[in-house]
Amino acid sequence: MMGDMNQAMEPVSDVPVRGHSSMSQFSKEELDLLYEEVLYTFVHRVGKPPGGRSREESQLLQYLQDVFAKDTEEHRLVLNRVRQLKWPATFLKVMVKEAKGLLAKDATGFSDPYCLLGVAVVEEQQDEDVHRGDSPLPRRRQKAVVKDSIPEDQIKRTEVKIQTLNPIWNETFQL
Repeated sequence: MMGDMNQAMEPVSDVPVRGHSSMSQFSKEELDLLYEEVLYTFVHRVGKPPGGRSREESQLLQYLQDVFAKDTEEHRLVLNRVRQLKWPATFLKVMVKEAKGLLAKDATGFSDPYCLLGVAVVEEQQDEDVHRGDSPLPRRRQKAVVKDSIPEDQIKRTEVKIQTLNPIWNETFQL
């Protein structure tokens, strides 16, 4: 962690960097590329907390500007350029292991279960409504909302396990 953002942050331009005695050992071009990469990583970080942290973010951006000795105009230009760049590709690796005690859906007293997997980007309120126990949407409609919210070509499907209420899949997917 960064520690307390209220503490003063001192530039670290003479701190050793991966086998180099100081940042002064890098060429201007190398430092410019590194600065852009650091800003890109900061701006496009995955898993960042939503809103409410603008003070901490602005302090960190100011710190980076100071560390790399960038004037305000150059910092603004690089930051704007970085914000226009494409977001990094992210993937989620999921392993579907097993299910236990499923409800029987066939006349035989068993089911032929399978899992559908996908990543949906939904509005917060819709997402909260679908997952709340007291959702105004009927249970069957909830399933349709989830299934219909993801394009079919982005849905992964496990193997169908015939005549079981305790399927074991052990299948891995990258979403």
